[in-house]
Amino acid sequence: MKNKEWYRRSLPHLQPIDGTFNICFRLHGSLPISKIKEIKAERAQQLEALKKIATDLSPRIFLKMKFEISNDYFGKFDSLLDNPTSGPIYLGRTSIAKIVQDGLHFWDGKRFRLICYCIMPNHVHLMIDSCEDQLFTLLKSIKTYTARLSNQELGRTGNPFWHKESYDNLVRNPRQLAHKAKYILNNPVKAGLVDYWEDWQHTYLSQEFSWIL
Repeated sequence: MKNKEWYRRSLPHLQPIDGTFNICFRLHGSLPISKIKEIKAERAQQLEALKKIATDLSPRIFLKMKFEISNDYFGKFDSLLDNPTSGPIYLGRTSIAKIVQDGLHFWDGKRFRLICYCIMPNHVHLMIDSCEDQLFTLLKSIKTYTARLSNQELGRTGNPFWHKESYDNLVRNPRQLAHKAKYILNNPVKAGLVDYWEDWQHTYLSQEFSWIL
């Protein structure tokens, strides 16, 4: 893979210039700290156990198992977000979700190409490619803009609107793209909010990518 760019957030991060990215970001305070610590501890134990048997595994199997641990880790966070028992759900308000939608579409074709998204009550799933900026810079712009307008709409001040960190991973091929895009579109179905993804008004799929359905 050529045209790569490294950047650093809390960890070194690789961003192919022409890459497609699956992204999730959430509201500040949307997950209980105790649950976050619990899930992180579980992942640390799994990675430590994998490390102990690494010499008995082929590099391909090792990476596959590490990838599965990562998927399970973020899947647990996603399940908590889909079934909130605490924390803000501002994005469940149509006016706030519309602010986020407008922000995403504003930059479509300018700083990235928008493939699909789903705005849930407390988090956002997003897939983009053709990024003009480093992802963390791009997401910071989106978050800053939408937070300012959302806070004005809500009449709130002082506290952060978005959680600082976001989750993103590289989509490596068309099969992965279709799988992850379907997951994004069906997030409100999985959460029991609607029966069909088309019924969720805060979901979008670019016509250019309608082949995934």
